[in-house]
Amino acid sequence: MQKFNELNSLITSTDSYKVSHWLQYPQGTDAAMFYIESRGGKFDEVVTAGVNFVARVLAEPITMKQVELARVLYRKHFGKEIFNYEGWKKIAELGYVPVTFRAIPEGTVVPVKNAVATVYAEREFSWLAGWLETMTIRGIWYPSSVATLSRECKKVLAHYLDMTSDLTGEAYNITLGTRLHDFGARGATSAESAGIGGLAHLYNFIGTDTVEGMIMAISLFADYQTLFDEVENVEAIGVSIPAREHSTTISYGKENEDEAYKNSIEMFGTGFYACVYDSWDYKGAVDRIAEYKEQIIAAGGTLVVRPDSGDMIDNIMYTLRKLGEIFGYTVNSKGYKVLHNSVRIIQGDEIHGPETINRVLSWMEANKWASENIAFGMGGGLLQEVTRDTQKYAEKLCAIRVNGVWKGVYKCPKGSEWKQSKKGLLMTITNGVEFKTIDTLETEIPDGWRDAMITYYDNGVLNTSDTVGVIRERARI
Repeated sequence: MQKFNELNSLITSTDSYKVSHWLQYPQGTDAAMFYIESRGGKFDEVVTAGVNFVARVLAEPITMKQVELARVLYRKHFGKEIFNYEGWKKIAELGYVPVTFRAIPEGTVVPVKNAVATVYAEREFSWLAGWLETMTIRGIWYPSSVATLSRECKKVLAHYLDMTSDLTGEAYNITLGTRLHDFGARGATSAESAGIGGLAHLYNFIGTDTVEGMIMAISLFADYQTLFDEVENVEAIGVSIPAREHSTTISYGKENEDEAYKNSIEMFGTGFYACVYDSWDYKGAVDRIAEYKEQIIAAGGTLVVRPDSGDMIDNIMYTLRKLGEIFGYTVNSKGYKVLHNSVRIIQGDEIHGPETINRVLSWMEANKWASENIAFGMGGGLLQEVTRDTQKYAEKLCAIRVNGVWKGVYKCPKGSEWKQSKKGLLMTITNGVEFKTIDTLETEIPDGWRDAMITYYDNGVLNTSDTVGVIRERARI
């Protein structure tokens, strides 16, 4: 991996055909702007994410070793000299990447069909804006889609928590913040993907088992960074609890299954701890919790019971009723049942998004169970089931300057008019409530509106003003 990171750069983080595009622009082209937007999709608004990551990639200087490698690689890849060797050589000599990257502030929620970022390059480097499309859109669409999906789940969780719970203040915030736990690390395509997507989820929640998401936060944001010689001061952006998996349960053998659960009580019983109960017979294992109920209560913590196989609604219904019989429950002021503090549930299988969560919580509400009794774990559904088409993200050329004259450009394929792109020198503006994208070649910013974008990277200068706290505040529902 170290060798890959040394060799790969913005020169090679692109699609092959991009290598030829510097030769295809009109003669006299001396500036270009590309923009990124969600053209629609599953949800009507998106959380802008990934812009700090993209800015830091842009801030990595290009080396001559990378330029020379690309020259040979592309010559053999295409069978001819197409690579812009002189252009990239000049960039390496500059010591910085000569582009300007602006974006809606990370964490901001914006209606679809607005420009969320722009990439601008000029003079002899005008071709560079298009070259960077592969890296920049990938750096935006993926974390934005994860953050958006996570936030839509949070909307559903907050709705039912407000409806069915008496919790207020910090207890409410912590409960809501831990209702959707990131189980997605092993289902992600790479450590970097887990880090980028895992961090995007943490803009909405604090519950995670994706450690790389926390590492990504440390690498990007000053409020979570620490020097290697001061690691004792490092802060964790997310929280988790000790949890038993199938391997640590079946290691006791089927005949001694309950000894595995008792081990968890002995090791972790003073706090929150989770046990997966379906290694052999889920309902039978849940029934036998009655046999060591007093040990759970005496330890003083909270056992989180996890179904992992079978019919989700049936398992949750059975578990609520059985735990209610074993431990008892109270009825809150809104008329909903809350299990004894010694037990809760987490459903970590087959959670695909807000629709799944709504199905579970609507059943619980109808049967007068408060939603605080359950949390959800989301794995591949969170970090892997999103694609660029989930929110129809695209990056397109919107304006080009030829011989000093700006011109807005766009595409609009007949029969696929929904793909029509925006034209002009684009800026997304806001009045504090609404957003809209305007062409500054033709439209002035109206009174009461302002530029909603900020510059994250400008010709070697990196904006590091964002913090995790600020981003989480922007993403609040």
